[in-house]
Amino acid sequence: MGQHAKQYSDMGAKAILAIDISEKMLDYAKKHNCADNIVYQRMAMEDISAIGERFDIVTSSLAFDYIEDFGALMQNTYLLMEDDAKLVFSMSHPMVTAWDGSCDRYTRTDSGVRLYANVVNYCVEGLRKVNWVVDGYEYYHRTLATLINAMIKAGFIIEECQESHISDDMRKRYPDLFGGTIHRPEFIFFRCGKR
Repeated sequence: MGQHAKQYSDMGAKAILAIDISEKMLDYAKKHNCADNIVYQRMAMEDISAIGERFDIVTSSLAFDYIEDFGALMQNTYLLMEDDAKLVFSMSHPMVTAWDGSCDRYTRTDSGVRLYANVVNYCVEGLRKVNWVVDGYEYYHRTLATLINAMIKAGFIIEECQESHISDDMRKRYPDLFGGTIHRPEFIFFRCGKR
């Protein structure tokens, strides 16, 4: 939706190329998050090898869950980067994407309090089709080892990895939203450099 592109623009980035496959998302970004140094382009992540430029930083926010070949994406991203560039991205945590819809996400008390997260078929990687937000929602699940090894194979050095967490205060104040976050992280974040 362009918020990150606008944030980088406001922080002084010289030039920004932002891609998305969705015309609606691009239209929104162009309308609400435009600047002279931002170019929005319709392109699938799978096609980034066609970009004829090199970058100092490549970022992605919660998009890599939707790509079938994560290893190829890492290799293509690596080739687009300057020697001292950084890759910074977030995605759903593998404990989250492991859920395949075959059971409830959480085991709960009779009153609905989340006791623990149900991790199902973690070692079975691939496409998941679940009923969440919409029927037939699709994403790809990979183990943490698969993600890390794809980055290493592409040539990246993992400089930092973080898992999302919510404070105890936020969990107490908003138990319906954040009550289950003590059982598993929702997201994982990586900062990588070139080898």
